[in-house]
Amino acid sequence: MVGDSSYPGGVTNSRWENMYGGDGFWIFEDTSDPDYIYAEAQGGEIGRVNRHTLETRNVKPQPLYGEKKLHFNWNAPYSHESQ
Repeated sequence: MVGDSSYPGGVTNSRWENMYGGDGFWIFEDTSDPDYIYAEAQGGEIGRVNRHTLETRNVKPQPLYGEKKLHFNWNAPYSHESQ
């Protein structure tokens, strides 16, 4: 979810927008292009989302050919500190 930190008359539910889904995880702006954000969801899901069109591209790591399924904790292994 993204929303205003302040708004005349107060921040109401209508001022918030769901950008990726999930149960309320981190969202970080793409530092090279502010039109995009990176968002996480349960099961290690990570997506790159266009803030204006809401077009989403999954960027979750996938196993290489012949490798077993990758396992993730509830949160995706992503931190804005790594940018």
